[in-house]
Amino acid sequence: MRRIPLVSVLITAHNRPEELRQTLRQLRQQRYRALDLLVIDDASSTPIEDVVREEWPEAEFHRNERNLGLIGSRTLGMARVRGDYMLVLDDDSAPVDPMAIALLVSRFEREQELGVITCHVVEGLTLPANVQAPAGERYVQSYTGCGHMMRVEMMHTVGGYRDYFTYYGEESEYALRVFNAGWRILYLPSVVIHHRMSVIGRSNARITAYNFRNTLWTVLLDLPFPRLLLDGAWKLGIGSVELLKQGNVRWALWAVGSFATGLSRVLADRQPVSATALRAYDNVRFRTVRSPDMLTATAPSLAERLVWFRRVWWHRRRAAAFWNRQREGIGRLAWVAGKERATVSDAERNGTSP
Repeated sequence: MRRIPLVSVLITAHNRPEELRQTLRQLRQQRYRALDLLVIDDASSTPIEDVVREEWPEAEFHRNERNLGLIGSRTLGMARVRGDYMLVLDDDSAPVDPMAIALLVSRFEREQELGVITCHVVEGLTLPANVQAPAGERYVQSYTGCGHMMRVEMMHTVGGYRDYFTYYGEESEYALRVFNAGWRILYLPSVVIHHRMSVIGRSNARITAYNFRNTLWTVLLDLPFPRLLLDGAWKLGIGSVELLKQGNVRWALWAVGSFATGLSRVLADRQPVSATALRAYDNVRFRTVRSPDMLTATAPSLAERLVWFRRVWWHRRRAAAFWNRQREGIGRLAWVAGKERATVSDAERNGTSP
């Protein structure tokens, strides 16, 4: 009799017990029964263990005595999971369809070189009545932290996250290492994750600052010359504009200082990806890739990259500038995970924590 693959669900949580309770209750609706739950409490000041014990008594619970950050907590969890696959959720995100986990496992079982599946993430406090996900699966260049599944065999090959990233942007750096190790990343729009985007502990200025620093670190860690110089100049310019648009001098100064302070460690860890990995990464970034053969095709031409810039990058989702009084971010979201546009409150837009 064939063994049913075990799925470990990893949830990192910090100071949002009621959000975690809702996520666990939604997770209980899954019809896939070979589940193993691990919750990492990242030194919450608001107790959350009682919530886990009430909703999922058999779960493994670990509390960090000091705050490791989201990324450090995920790396800790990655080392503790026992399943064949690992579903990663935030404490405020959960699958919508009761068959979601079964669909993910089934797709993994059909393709042994598949390392990560990223789901279709819908952001907002409420779930729309009709979710319009893009049609057709495709290979992509990254994944969404609050709703993805990893093959544990791949994870052991690639290793954990760069814990010193602390918060935000870890997926893009990890994805480059996934490509470099010969694995694939697939976007599966038929599996929907609702990310409720709790306003607790969320700050756009903080996110922008961490994203700026970690994006530049990723370029230094993983890209070979001369690509490092080209991408580095581009990311530096765009990131600087985004920091200025936030209008938060404190976080802008923090981003620059933190980047410089960590530079020696980043350079010591530098391991550029291979030309083969970079070609596969570029193919899924600038083209719609629906078959594995297209991953190894000739690198995209300059014309294809310019078309991508005009049709995708120019309409990307980004936060509104501090002088823009509209409540939501601007632009059309058209990146790897195809998220729906979020409904963002004033509290969330302005930030509730440093």
